[in-house]
Amino acid sequence: MSLFRIFSMVAVALAAFGLGGGTAFAQNEQFIPRLVYRTGPYAPNGIPFADGYADYLDMINARDGGVNGVKITYEECETGYNNDKGVECYERLKGKGPTGASLVDPLSTGITYALIVFFLIVEPNGLARLWAIGKEKLRIWPFPH
Repeated sequence: MSLFRIFSMVAVALAAFGLGGGTAFAQNEQFIPRLVYRTGPYAPNGIPFADGYADYLDMINARDGGVNGVKITYEECETGYNNDKGVECYERLKGKGPTGASLVDPLSTGITYALIVFFLIVEPNGLARLWAIGKEKLRIWPFPH
């Protein structure tokens, strides 16, 4: 069986079974940590982006009442385009809000790489659980291949 076919079957299984779907419950807000850089070497690019993103989230809350009635809350953390500060901000903000951070947008290649390494080192149990769920879901694969 070709590698492409295996990957496509895994993608279909993930879509069909909702890998790691979890339990749904009502909530009134969704928290988004915002790692911004208004200082540092890339401040001329970071200031307008951070201001525009904050204005957009505020507009969605004011105009539409949030996304499907769920308000978007956020907190900014200044990274100064520094990897260490970015990981520190991630650690401080990831658990805030009613369900924790729904997404993290580091806006920096270095901070993104640092968070990937951090995740692989600190969260191996989460990855092991994810793999176990995937194997369990794929064992009931309905196709004969």
